[in-house]
Amino acid sequence: MNGALTELAPFPGEQRVSGLMKHVGDYIYLGFGLDNAYNAFSDLWRYSISNNNWEMVLNFPGITSYQNAITDPLVFSFNDNRLFFGSGQSELNLNDFWEIDLVANALISKSPTPMSLSKKKGTTIENKGYLESYYLYEYDLDTDTWTTHQNINGIGFMYTDSRESIFTNNGNIFRSVTTSSPYYNLLFKMNMSYLE
Repeated sequence: MNGALTELAPFPGEQRVSGLMKHVGDYIYLGFGLDNAYNAFSDLWRYSISNNNWEMVLNFPGITSYQNAITDPLVFSFNDNRLFFGSGQSELNLNDFWEIDLVANALISKSPTPMSLSKKKGTTIENKGYLESYYLYEYDLDTDTWTTHQNINGIGFMYTDSRESIFTNNGNIFRSVTTSSPYYNLLFKMNMSYLE
């Protein structure tokens, strides 16, 4: 090991920013988003880690312009075999939520997110997905329902920008925040007993 980078199979789609990118099992999913001229993309691809190749997964219907582009969507993956994404169309204030059938490469409509989301990061623990937007929101994979947790010790109502991150470790939720004007870097650990 010398720290060198190994170039992999080039992405066959158009170059883009602000799209979906998520690892699930042997695959890395990449798609949607915009180019530098704000042209929208509807395509979703996946890269096979073991085979070093790309394949087209699906086209999301109805994406025709910047106004209905899927940009920086909320994304959850569960148990290395289920992939969900939602919202992302900030210009239209949509709160749609979808599962991608990873076998049939098809979209399955799910219960909408509690609000329109943009640039919100999500994380999962077992069969539940979490995101924070002033409150902590919990998605239950088994029941396809959302729960709002309103009294979270230690997080408070910070007006954060896109430099926030929520992640899990050993069954706990952590949230890192970089605030602006003044600049602070803060890290919180969730009181998980509140969610029981």
